[in-house]
Amino acid sequence: MTKGTTCDAKKMFGYPVVFINGNMLAGIFATRLFFRIPIGDQAGWKARSGDIRGFEPVAGRAMKEYLEISALDANLPLMKELMAASAGYVQVLPEKAKKTQKGR
Repeated sequence: MTKGTTCDAKKMFGYPVVFINGNMLAGIFATRLFFRIPIGDQAGWKARSGDIRGFEPVAGRAMKEYLEISALDANLPLMKELMAASAGYVQVLPEKAKKTQKGR
């Protein structure tokens, strides 16, 4: 990671998710791992493995910039490549502004 980069782990969907500079990078959802991959690169990843598909945490509600792979069919080299590609992409995104909490 580059200097000034922050990495945070939070829960989303009830599972751990990793963020870089406020942008979601990757996470776990049930028995699947998901990664943020640019839309233009997704076809290439899907062609590499029939186990990779678009991430849809709720049926009919796809998250466009995310791909998923089953964690049960662990192809560790492929997962490492997906994580590296995701981190490379997310690190160049502008830092997301932190949301302020509304007063009570």
